Amino acid sequence: MKKHALLLLLAGLALVSCETATLPSSVSDVQGQWELQAFELNDGNVVNVPNPEKFTAQFGADDSLNLTVDCNACNGSYEASGNSLSIGLLACTLAYCGDDSLDTMYMQALDSISTYARQGQELRIDYADGTMRFN
Repeated sequence: MKKHALLLLLAGLALVSCETATLPSSVSDVQGQWELQAFELNDGNVVNVPNPEKFTAQFGADDSLNLTVDCNACNGSYEASGNSLSIGLLACTLAYCGDDSLDTMYMQALDSISTYARQGQELRIDYADGTMRFN
């Protein structure tokens, strides 16, 4: 009887160990809270973001996406597979943020994203006209 209980306990621990070992690999590199630092355009120009805290992306573990787009907010979903990234439909507020705002540029970039790469504390997201760089 003690031998069977010990075997069941060891089998249970082995299963828990296997589950725990697979969890980190299921976490996407894109997950987390990011602030947009710059748009690196395909033509070589760089557009720096003067207030990165006004242009954020929060990629949740549940595939939810929350954005700050200057004076607006958006909620939606995303899908990351390998290094491919796509964004689903977004529900956004539509306030006017001013003529100098980068809100339109940010939304247009998000509409055409394709791939991403994370290097340390930096996230780079490629889109049709270049790369967005986040920290």
